[in-house]
Amino acid sequence: MMNPLKPAIIVLMSSQLCRRSKKNGNCESRIDVLYCEAFFANPRINTSQSTRTDYPMLSITIAIPDILATDRLGRLLAESLPNGGVVALIGTLGAGKTTLVQSIAKYTECEDIVSSPTFVLLHEYTTGTRPIYHFDAYRLEREEEFRHLSPDDYFEGVGVTFIEWADKFPSVLPANHLAISIELLDSEQRQIHITGFGPEYEAVVQALGT
Repeated sequence: MMNPLKPAIIVLMSSQLCRRSKKNGNCESRIDVLYCEAFFANPRINTSQSTRTDYPMLSITIAIPDILATDRLGRLLAESLPNGGVVALIGTLGAGKTTLVQSIAKYTECEDIVSSPTFVLLHEYTTGTRPIYHFDAYRLEREEEFRHLSPDDYFEGVGVTFIEWADKFPSVLPANHLAISIELLDSEQRQIHITGFGPEYEAVVQALGT
């Protein structure tokens, strides 16, 4: 039975290993190749015994026709993201990254006004059923600047952390996270690529496609 909250058309869903080729470093994910290449440079995905060259992932691509579909997607994500969840948001200016966070916050019963943290770098919303931490890396130029915000303290909390422009500093992210890339088609239509890295985020992607 189709999920009644289905936001729109599921274009593609694939379970695979997100492989980084030893020869050329290319990645099979629909998420931006440079993002994945930098992700695999992240020492957090390495064990103490060996260097990993692949990582389990589940991907889904969703066609979003309008703002109502974005709202429904936000509801599904609010229901399925785990406590302590980390979400990397990727997309150009105006793609709808903040709008998606607003929809998710709405379904956590957040009473605060959710806005873009471009100039303040971080907003914390604590009035809902669980905290939401909303980072924006757009104005940052170096990874060290982002680390000065102490993101690990938020990653290890019970809330959900969203990072806009996360593709600028993917090596800062924990190994397990959800990556959402929003492609702007026109004023309303979006194509959204969602990839879950690690089992708890594969489960999120699975929930979106069932």
